[in-house]
Amino acid sequence: MSHAIGAHAAGHGAGGAHQQLARNTTGGNSNDWTRLDLRAISALYIAYKTDPVAQACRNAVISRLLSGGILYTRSDFSSLPDDEFNDHINSRFTDFCRQAIDSLYVTGFCPYVIDPDAGVPRVVPYTRADVRVRIDPMTFETQLALFREDDDQPAPDVYFIVQSFPDEFGSLHSAMTCYYEARIFKDMIWRTTAEAESTRARPPIYTTTETDRAFEERRLAHVGEVDGLRASITRDNMLVRNRVIGDVHAQQERLAEMLNASRVDTSDPSYRSDPITGLRNYDADLAQKYSPIIPLPVDARVATTPMPVARPDFVAVNEHLQQLASMAFGVNLEAVGGNSAFKSSDAMNSANNVTTTTVNRFKQLLTGPLIDIYKVLWGNKEGDEPAESDLTVMFPSIVSTSTMLVLFEKNILTQKALLAYLHKHLGLPIASFEKKDYRQAMQAPPPASGGGAFGAGAGGAGVKTGGLQLNADLIRMMP
Repeated sequence: MSHAIGAHAAGHGAGGAHQQLARNTTGGNSNDWTRLDLRAISALYIAYKTDPVAQACRNAVISRLLSGGILYTRSDFSSLPDDEFNDHINSRFTDFCRQAIDSLYVTGFCPYVIDPDAGVPRVVPYTRADVRVRIDPMTFETQLALFREDDDQPAPDVYFIVQSFPDEFGSLHSAMTCYYEARIFKDMIWRTTAEAESTRARPPIYTTTETDRAFEERRLAHVGEVDGLRASITRDNMLVRNRVIGDVHAQQERLAEMLNASRVDTSDPSYRSDPITGLRNYDADLAQKYSPIIPLPVDARVATTPMPVARPDFVAVNEHLQQLASMAFGVNLEAVGGNSAFKSSDAMNSANNVTTTTVNRFKQLLTGPLIDIYKVLWGNKEGDEPAESDLTVMFPSIVSTSTMLVLFEKNILTQKALLAYLHKHLGLPIASFEKKDYRQAMQAPPPASGGGAFGAGAGGAGVKTGGLQLNADLIRMMP
């Protein structure tokens, strides 16, 4: 029967007060601290949450690290938590680790608090975190602190997980800041490409006017002083011509409206559904399926204008930016479903080592804070609790199924441990596994008396040697 390593009851044995204070939050005037720019952090979060490659890398790391949950145990694995405590850890602490990984990716650090009543840690949202940084004037240590509203002193109950400190001027150093410049360039490439394709789909029409066919008042400015009758007749003729041109343009507009109405009839289901299946077309919600007919004035001519052209290397540029994103977040593209064609299994395994290294780095960053959180909430409140140096945290999903099978084949791992692992990670019931260890069947039976060197008995009975079934008659014939 496993022993609980943590109490799971009301209050969780925390005593209602923290046993520790956050590091680097004592002393110093508030003027010594440099406030981090919340707008810059918000821009990084928006880019991080909306970038598909960044989210794919994040999901790959989280699934590799946290898909099997979190396990508190002794260093010698002699004690495991009970089911109630384990459920509490996997339901609440796992979400805390996800948020911590997001914060570490975006800003390089993660402020969090510990709720002793609920027995959980909580990441401070970046929108509510007034985080400041300074360089200690005596030890030259970079220090982070969180200031609550209307408080001139650092909050003593806020802890930090730090991967990379900002500098003393408040500039962040994280994976997202490395990728942010490439993300801005990618946004510019996508925007200009979308504008170019939109313009090519509905090109603008530019016209030129032939003034010889249009009536202009300034052309009669010099007429009328000498021969008034001729000027009056000329003016009347040009006014009549201008009215005729106006009538012709009005008729063109009515004709264009009629043609446009007949070409784009939203009430006709044949324009909005597939004629065979009856399903709606992909453009069923478009206001206009065709470019409208635009009437031009009689004296206007369409001018030739250059059309925008999208980048010919649009796909290559995006592939390069995806590689930059995977490099910044420490995850190979093969782990997120990209760049895996024409590669051998050895090349894939070598590439996956990049993701494995990143996962191990986050494991090291989270292990220490998780142990500290346990000490604050449940540390040594019961007689059977492990000593502080005897406590460790495991992430079972880091150990792959293939590794477990190899260890089992080499008789390093017991069958009970293997079945427990498969039950937890594959969701298979314990009753579906064979109770007999098949490795015992692979071992050679003890030699029978009078059976020769190979333990062969009389008749045609077969024996098992090294996993091969040999016939007794064949053994007798062997030299």
